[in-house]
Amino acid sequence: MNGKPHYQTLDGLRGVAALSVFAFHLFELVFLKPGENPLPRAYLAVDFFFCLSGFVIGYAYDGRLGCAAPPGRRLGFGGYVVRRLIRLQPLVVIGTLLGAIGYLANPFVGDAQQLGTSVGYGLFAANLLLALFLIPAPALPNMWGMTHSLNGPAWSLFQEYLLNLAYAAVGHRVGRGWLAAIAAMAVAGLLWMALSLDSMNAGAAWRDWWGAPIRVIASFTLGLLIHRLRLKIAVPAAFPLLSAALIALFAVPLVKGWSGLIDWLCVVVAFPLVIMIGAGDRSTTRLAGIGGRLSYPLYMLHYPFVLFFAHWNWSAKPGPVLMGSVMAATIAAAVGLAWAVLVWIDEPVRAWLSARAERRQSVRAVAAETALL
Repeated sequence: MNGKPHYQTLDGLRGVAALSVFAFHLFELVFLKPGENPLPRAYLAVDFFFCLSGFVIGYAYDGRLGCAAPPGRRLGFGGYVVRRLIRLQPLVVIGTLLGAIGYLANPFVGDAQQLGTSVGYGLFAANLLLALFLIPAPALPNMWGMTHSLNGPAWSLFQEYLLNLAYAAVGHRVGRGWLAAIAAMAVAGLLWMALSLDSMNAGAAWRDWWGAPIRVIASFTLGLLIHRLRLKIAVPAAFPLLSAALIALFAVPLVKGWSGLIDWLCVVVAFPLVIMIGAGDRSTTRLAGIGGRLSYPLYMLHYPFVLFFAHWNWSAKPGPVLMGSVMAATIAAAVGLAWAVLVWIDEPVRAWLSARAERRQSVRAVAAETALL
């Protein structure tokens, strides 16, 4: 990360959160009733991602954007956007194409997703085109009114893109006092949402799309504030402890009338504390490194596997042993594909794009310097 020390513990925790989201989605569509899900609050992993993103973006780019940055490291708005697109967009495209194939080729849905009959050509084409740019689209049939039917989890990345643009435009210049005020207002809005819905599981569908910006602004600003205030807690070799803590938080049972408040406390108290401890741990482990590399591809590619498994389960009505075996195989297949895509496609493509971007930036820098002579 631009020559800076790497927070491998935080990377590993992102992998734990991604696996937890995958498990949550599988359990959600198997057990159907929220109280039966062994990880009923793992939807909060998205808020953990947002908070971690605020911390990491601030750490990586606070000193590089704007006129105060050293000339050799200065990064303009366009350069920042290019870097973020290189980091994120290849898997957006791959996830969209995989989701489109999975939607049309799912053998367990009958004719509910048949192109040209139950699914109009225009509606599908619009979803495919807009999904390549992470833009919400009218929901496809059989997809529960989701804003991103071809890849459900993409709703959160769309919010991440918007906030990344806001950070590059003005956020990097906001002082700590104003940032704290923004975070306080966002956290208050988050509390209102959590108490109103008795949950923070909102933002993925058109019926509650308004919850998405509230969630991302609150958590991202908290993460950015943690970085700006240099809040770290030193706990040696903290990765196993923090991994267990995250899973325990995701496993807290839902309690009617109190679940919204519990969600809010997880997001504004527990997750920032986890990040502060993770930021204070500079130890490295191979498992954390693998988890960090795998987290984003797994998050972006897992949903078609969830849908295949869920529709198979609903149609086949298997016994618990067979269902458990197929679920384990589904997880293994998704993890295997995510790793293969990471190693053979995503990382090589990003390396090639980064090299081209660096060459173009160097050429522009030389041209600008020559013009001053």
